[in-house]
Amino acid sequence: MDIIVKILSLIILLLCSGCIAPEPTSSSAIITIKSDNIRLNDTAFIEHNLGGVKVEVYKAGQLALVIENGQKICLNAKCMKPKVFVKNFIHPTYPAHFIHQLFAKEELDFEGSQITQNDMGFIQQSFKKNSYNITYRVSKRETFFRDSVNKIIFRIKEIP
Repeated sequence: MDIIVKILSLIILLLCSGCIAPEPTSSSAIITIKSDNIRLNDTAFIEHNLGGVKVEVYKAGQLALVIENGQKICLNAKCMKPKVFVKNFIHPTYPAHFIHQLFAKEELDFEGSQITQNDMGFIQQSFKKNSYNITYRVSKRETFFRDSVNKIIFRIKEIP
């Protein structure tokens, strides 16, 4: 009888633990975004959860930019789809999911990419003549993106 109670307790414990979602992780960071149409160098809060990544950037204490799981981007309280944001504020030829990949620390979808893994993360070099020349570095505490042709910079440096 004792063994049956232990087995049932173990089964119930296993079933319940599968239903518990892991807690989201959040961090604060300094975010720099420079392009022809947007310039930010401010504090942000980044939350990683099962649904993706949520980013809130504050400028002078006011919420300036919100990125929600790559589905919606709000700039100064005006919300738009990522494709529209990327086209209007970053570069019209960049992929629509560029922002999501950047904040999720994923490899970017650009032609002509070479990726080198290292102990800290990876480095991606992407080049297309007269279109872009990209250096993208991802490590545990910092993400850096530079397109030297289009003069675009993203830097996400987590604050410990």
